[in-house]
Amino acid sequence: MSNHLAAPSTELLDFAGMFPRSVIDVHYYTLFDNKFSTFTVQQNIDYVRNTIANDLRTLSRRIGALTFVGEWVAEWKVSGATKEDYQRFGNAQMDVYRQATFGRAYWTYKNVNNHWSMEWMRKNGYISLTNA
Repeated sequence: MSNHLAAPSTELLDFAGMFPRSVIDVHYYTLFDNKFSTFTVQQNIDYVRNTIANDLRTLSRRIGALTFVGEWVAEWKVSGATKEDYQRFGNAQMDVYRQATFGRAYWTYKNVNNHWSMEWMRKNGYISLTNA
């Protein structure tokens, strides 16, 4: 089950709780929310490690439904971000999204936008799947 795009991640918790072994698909679109463009590199990373991590913990504790993080990318609206910044941001997401009890999925394997492409991110040393 997937929430409405603008809805809080808890939108379907009560409903999903009625179905054993159901899965709630959550998406954390930091790329498309303008507030993140005002954040520094570290504030973006802290948001993932704190706010999103707390949200996933809440989802996992409230009901028996499993959680799946879909469509995440290591892309953001931080101008002047270095390769190391992208690595730290991607690693923060992978660390936090490991909490999802049904898994996680990068947006796509191949994409013309480099940071949206898992293939490009791996080949160019931005993301390592050995830590995923």
